[in-house]
Amino acid sequence: MNRRDFLSLCGLAAGSCVIPARLARAIRDTCVLGGQPYFINAPASGSILYAVQETFGAFAQHTGEFTLRLGESDNPPTWREYLEGKGIDPGDPEAVKAWQREEYCLDYGEEPDITFDKEIDREERWDWYEFYYLPWQSPEAQAYHYLERLPLDDGKKSAGIPLGELCFYERVHPDSNLTYVEAPDLETLACLQHRLNELGEDVRIEILKEFPEIPDSAVAIPHS
Repeated sequence: MNRRDFLSLCGLAAGSCVIPARLARAIRDTCVLGGQPYFINAPASGSILYAVQETFGAFAQHTGEFTLRLGESDNPPTWREYLEGKGIDPGDPEAVKAWQREEYCLDYGEEPDITFDKEIDREERWDWYEFYYLPWQSPEAQAYHYLERLPLDDGKKSAGIPLGELCFYERVHPDSNLTYVEAPDLETLACLQHRLNELGEDVRIEILKEFPEIPDSAVAIPHS
């Protein structure tokens, strides 16, 4: 096998996927030497896996790297959805009040009324954002969990220097629950598209130059 003919998977999805020699040469010529994307046989319809190139911000490690995104950004949940996610029945007033007393250290009778169809408030919004949105619901986390479930590793032996290297990061910083997948270069994206095609996934990769903005209403950090 040639020296640069496989996709390496780093993180919890560790392994590799061998790339056919002819395709590997085309990827090297187009991506490595030409600096252009190469998504052979990408499906014209289906889901889009966005590869966002960011040179600063929470996901940026080095200029030129891509962070993968799948799906849409969620709005903060309503109180009803938030309580249900914590196993509290919104239709049980006593259970809701008991949760409020325990959560906010309130005395009996001090529990505020909750409008169940209204979005959660500031402190709960930060809890949702940090512990639910970032590790599970964000487009970056959705891409992570989607790719993690796939058999990207084809079980074949590989050697030498990989043509591409896909890295999986899950809550890697003590003060952050960021969960995402990173591709350092165009050749990694080309190798990933090839493997998705092999697996029969109706997904195509598209490149964005910067992250879509998150609406100000999505996150409200409580005052200390």
